[in-house]
Order: sequence, then C-alpha cells, then structure tokens
Amino acid sequence: MLDIDLAAMRQVVAALNYRPLFVTVSGAHLYGFPSSDSDVDLRGCHQLPLQDLVGIDVPSLTLEHKTIHDGTEVELVSHEVGKYLRLLVRNNGYILEQIFSPIVVMGEAFLDELRPLARRCITRNHYHHYRGFYATQRKLIAKEEPKRAKPLLYAYRVLMTGIHLLRTGEVEANLQRLNEDFGLGFLDELIARKVGGENTSLGDLDWSFHETRLAELEAQLDRAFQESKLPEDRDRKSVNELLVQLRLGVSQPDISSMGLIHRRSGSEAQTQRLGPYSIESLINPSEEGRATVYRVSIVPHQRTRISYHRVAEEYYFVVAGHGTAVLDGQEYCLEAGDFLRLPPGTTHGFVTESEPLEMLNIHIPGCRPDRDTYFADGEPPEGFAKDSHHGI
Repeated sequence: MLDIDLAAMRQVVAALNYRPLFVTVSGAHLYGFPSSDSDVDLRGCHQLPLQDLVGIDVPSLTLEHKTIHDGTEVELVSHEVGKYLRLLVRNNGYILEQIFSPIVVMGEAFLDELRPLARRCITRNHYHHYRGFYATQRKLIAKEEPKRAKPLLYAYRVLMTGIHLLRTGEVEANLQRLNEDFGLGFLDELIARKVGGENTSLGDLDWSFHETRLAELEAQLDRAFQESKLPEDRDRKSVNELLVQLRLGVSQPDISSMGLIHRRSGSEAQTQRLGPYSIESLINPSEEGRATVYRVSIVPHQRTRISYHRVAEEYYFVVAGHGTAVLDGQEYCLEAGDFLRLPPGTTHGFVTESEPLEMLNIHIPGCRPDRDTYFADGEPPEGFAKDSHHGI
C-alpha cells in the first residue's frame, strides 16, 4: 500500500479492546520507500488500568495484532505506557522514531505533551542503538543471495538517521529527506526498484560498490558520535513525572479552597454546544475539586461518537427523554430515572429518539472536553479539541 487511509487505520484501532494513548505509522511508509505490497506498521503505546498493574497477576505489557484491510496486512504493536517510557529513557531509537513520526493515526494531543519530553531524552548514546541496528542489518545482507533492495535500504536509512541525529539532535527517519543532505544519487534508483515490490531482488547489484558506501557511512556514524554535542544523559525525572501523573490521574485538589455551591441550572454562559451535545458545566473550572458535574442534553435523532475516559469514573442520571446508551458495544435502553455507572475506560455513546435526552453527568476525578476525554471512532464532533481521540 502506497497511500495510507488514516481513517481506516483509526477504525482498525477502535475495533480493539484497549486504551491507546497514541498510534503512529512506522516501517517503509515512514522511511520513504513503501511499495504497493508493503504492509502498514502501526506503532504506539496504551495505558492499562492501575488495578491491572498492581494485582497479583502480571499483565501482558505488549499488544500485537495483525489484520487484513482492503487486501493489505496491517500490524499493530503497542506497549503499555510504563514499558514504553522506560524504553524511551534507555536510548531506544525505534521509540523516538515512533514518537516523532509525522504520520499520526491518533493521539496528537498526547504526542504534543510527550514530544517535548522525548526531545530532552535525545542523547549522544543513541549512537549505540543505531550502531547495533546497522550491525544486525549488515549481517542479514551478507547472508542473502541474491541481495534484496529492502535490507539494503534499511541499512542506508539507519546509518543516515543515526548520523543526522548525532549531528543535529533531530529525529528524521525518511530516507529521501535525509538524502537531501547526504546527496547519494544512487539511492533514488534503489528506492525506485524497492517501490516496484516489497521483496525486489537485485541480481545485477554491484555489491562491492555498496559495501564501500556503507563502510563510509559507518565511519561517519562513528565520527558523529565522537564529535556530537548532544548531552550524555536524558531527562528521566520529567518522564517519570508524566508516568506517575498518568498512573494516578489528575493531581489532588486543595480541599481547603473548596466552597459550597448553590446555583440554578439553565445558564447560557455556562453551556457549550459541542456537536449534538449541549453541555452545561455546573462546577466552573476555578471551583473544581475532585469532580466535574454537567447537565447534558443530546438533540433528537442522533447517534453520538463513541468516547471514553482513561482516568475518570463516570455517572449518568437520566432526567428526561428516552434513548439508548451504547456501553462497550452493548445497548441499554434509557428513560427518565435510569442511572448508569461507567468505570474508567468504558467506551460509550448515545442514540436519541424523537425528543432530547437530558442527563446529569458526573466524573470523578473531574474531566472536561480537553482533558481525559478520548474518541474511539474517528474525528471529534464540532467544538471538541482537534485531536482524533478527544471527545466526551
């Protein structure tokens, strides 16, 4: 597959029962030499509920899933966020390339938070990752006869990415963009042949020529390491703080500053209209303690997007109207007087009938349209943060 249907990839991810923080595209599409029969490599991280991590049974920290979409194999590999961030601070170049991949399937808001931290984890010791990756690739090439374009391009790509990183501190994984600086004219033909097929053989390859070029780049990588001005160490403290924040949720409020609240609902000033929702905040952000409370109204004849909250436990009480709640794919009929409790991570959406569905909505700890609110099924409704996984 040459072009990636990101909306379709979001649907692939949404069909899985997990809580992604972000998903980006890696592999040949990121590296700049996909062929028509290339698979799509999705990479990212997700968050397990805290109770899964502290219990007696040890959960799997890596999710691997393969499927076929429109004739193309799609492979998703996602690490639990604790494992992922530990790999980040261990000078893992793969992790950096995934975080800085410009092909984002979902999770742009989380990446906006993570990328500044990841930049502070770029060190001169990433040399060892790229040196090791190249050594492995070089052994693979040596064994192959006839040699293939893909392993050879991977070898060039990893050396050039490593050199560029050590010289500039910037993560660039696209071989064609890297070659704008390196100026290796022969790579254009090699890429063109790879684009013709994932396993294109190079029976006429002048291996001695490429062996010499690779040795020259290898020497450049060693020299870039010796001359690099990048720091020796990474910002482990800030990465640790992010992980703790994710594990424990929002910080605990200062309860001494909380005041009694008595107000009537119906304030236009406190009401946001977000797609099919009309959401009146009954507790202002400046008044927020351990919870947020909303009066929610959904207009008739609507099917809302599917959303979830990673941290907040959520409650709904139906004040008026009829409709259907879709919770983790299961439908529940609603009418006035019904109550719902949604544990963290529960995907939920609503279907309304001929009248508005009005509900009291409580989150503990509090969340808002721009905080701890994620969509599982594509673009957010109008008015929500423009991240494919933000919603209510």
